Amino acid sequence: MAPRPPDRPSCGYEPVLIAALDLAASEIDHRVLASLARMLGTTQDKRAIPAFLRLADHPDEDVRFSVARWMPACCEAPGDEVLNALVTLSTDADDDVRDWATFALGTSLEVDGPAIRAALWARLDDVFAEAREEAILGLARRRDPRITTHVAELLDQGSVAGHAFSAIACLGDPALVPYLQEYEEEDVSEALRECDPKARAARDDFAAQLIEAVHARLPDLDFGVYGERFEAGLTLTARRNQLHWSVEMLLDRVAGDAVRAAGLIAGDLGGGESGS
Repeated sequence: MAPRPPDRPSCGYEPVLIAALDLAASEIDHRVLASLARMLGTTQDKRAIPAFLRLADHPDEDVRFSVARWMPACCEAPGDEVLNALVTLSTDADDDVRDWATFALGTSLEVDGPAIRAALWARLDDVFAEAREEAILGLARRRDPRITTHVAELLDQGSVAGHAFSAIACLGDPALVPYLQEYEEEDVSEALRECDPKARAARDDFAAQLIEAVHARLPDLDFGVYGERFEAGLTLTARRNQLHWSVEMLLDRVAGDAVRAAGLIAGDLGGGESGS
């Protein structure tokens, strides 16, 4: 399974971006173009997207690999052209190109829709195991219940690790609990909490109590509890303060005591201030 992309560079990439864009417009050597695409990706700048799109159907697989690997790093909200290019690359003749394009569509980009799901489903018969696994995890992140059997097969193989468990947690399917229990508890705690009905109900009850406790402690606080579309778990956010707390982490820290959790939140906001 492909690793997650690197974080955006903090500064100093502007000269690199300009130089790489200038070279990419005229360079013809495939080795140089592959390196330029990688360089553009490290800038994580959306101005590099047109250059990537021009290279997406390059005849050299190393160039196409660099596009599949690095273009997603440059677009937080990809347009149709980017998504169409990645869908095409997910069918590439090269295994690694398919793998990275599938990883982009399934995990690194938070996009959904019939075309995205169709591209992921198309990879379930891929002869390259890593591309197939990325497709399965991408569909799990989209909470597609039809993928449960395939996830169970992955778990049964004993090769699941890392970010895969977070994707599996999104399914929240009780049928996966026996498979998850075969792994180290610390690795699958998030997935078990989402898939085990009793554990999930306990978390949800705590979240409801937490809302009441925070409102009682900080009546003027503008806050909300929400779940991410592509991630498991719940988050409490103080909107004006731009602070966030994982409901699950609070639950574990206070052993289910919502009043104590509200006190911790008040402390983070400055000794009990309401944040108004």
